Amino acid sequence: MRIKRYQIIKMLRQIDLLSEVFLAFDPSNEKEVAIKVLKSDCRHDDEAVELFFREAMILSTSESPHFVKVLDFEKAYDPPFMVMELLKGADLFDVLFRDNECLTSETKFKIIMQMVVGVNYMHKRDIIHSNLDLRHIFITENMFVKIIGFSDVKFFKGMAMKNLSYASPEEMMEDIVDHRTDLFQLGMIFYELFTGRRPFEHESYNLYQVIQETPRPMKELDPEYQFLERVIMRLLEKKPDKRYQSTQDLLNDLTGNKADRQQGAWYRPLPR
Repeated sequence: MRIKRYQIIKMLRQIDLLSEVFLAFDPSNEKEVAIKVLKSDCRHDDEAVELFFREAMILSTSESPHFVKVLDFEKAYDPPFMVMELLKGADLFDVLFRDNECLTSETKFKIIMQMVVGVNYMHKRDIIHSNLDLRHIFITENMFVKIIGFSDVKFFKGMAMKNLSYASPEEMMEDIVDHRTDLFQLGMIFYELFTGRRPFEHESYNLYQVIQETPRPMKELDPEYQFLERVIMRLLEKKPDKRYQSTQDLLNDLTGNKADRQQGAWYRPLPR
């Protein structure tokens, strides 16, 4: 199978509801690439096509190393596609639950810092992701963070997205979302990364839990990481006004503790 000049080798993954990603070969430079294709049942949906190519535009114009490089894309081709750099590694879900030997405390902190830097770059361009989760954080073989899954992005003042697995209270209430929704989702990811559990542990994630329940204190699950509890619990505040008001504020708070971290206070296990 070919798409334009690209020879399709095999399917790699379904990255979101709109598209599939394939491994392909580019004969023009004799390199393997990843090619993302809009699903057949979405190709006649104007909104789906618009979201797909909004992602292509965002990534192709991005200067952030934490976003995947888009090398080529074509809206008029059948099927619509975008060609991206081929990433080698795994998403954060697989790293955390299938190959976590590499996840030292220092490595986890480096991962969240890269995530915050990437999301901060995105917010400065007035873009929200609204679909951040472990599957949309890719960790390369050298432990570098790439934020993926942009087909569901919304610009500020966009309509709320119903991402139930990591949805914020305002999304569950079908309210308007803004950049603070991404901050809530970062809190969900950070909590799970450092404790191995989601903040809400029931089998089904529902409106009552996200609106009423308080996550179990992190220090009860692993005392080593209680230093981050204040930061993460602020990210998980029910009301957006009580969260960090910008990713830059979060970044400043994390980097403000750099001196303590270098002295060992951030990673010194507490008495059990």
